[in-house]
Amino acid sequence: MKEISIYVRIIDLILLVLAFLDNGVKSVLILAAVIFFLSALMQVIMSYKRVKLSHHV
Repeated sequence: MKEISIYVRIIDLILLVLAFLDNGVKSVLILAAVIFFLSALMQVIMSYKRVKLSHHV
């Protein structure tokens, strides 16, 4: 449940930043950075879950 709230906060932050930046190039750069960050975050969460599962067994 915590992870979902983190994603919601990140998305809110992205929307806030994009609202401030009307410059198209900046928006694209930020979007690329955000996508990279989210994919890295997913990898961390998945590996963390794998570690937790292996410890339970």
